[in-house]
Amino acid sequence: MVLIIDLADIIAMQNWSYVNIVVEQLNHLPSKQHVTDIMRIRPWYLDGQAQFYRQTIILGSHVNSMCVRFLNQ
Repeated sequence: MVLIIDLADIIAMQNWSYVNIVVEQLNHLPSKQHVTDIMRIRPWYLDGQAQFYRQTIILGSHVNSMCVRFLNQ
C-alpha cells in the first residue's frame, strides 16, 4: 500500500490537520461491508497493522517541519 501526498508545501499553508485526519482514517477498519470480497483483504490489515505496511511519500517544493513531524509519527 502506498500513500502519496503531492504538493505538501501548499497543503501545509492551508491546513495540515486535514492530512492527519485522513491518514488516521486510512488505518481504521471499515464499519460497513460494501461490495467487498473478504478474501482479498490482507490479514495484516485486519490485525490493525496497516500503518506498518504502508509506504508514505510526501512531495513538495521544500522541506517543511510539519511534513517531517508527520513522517516521524
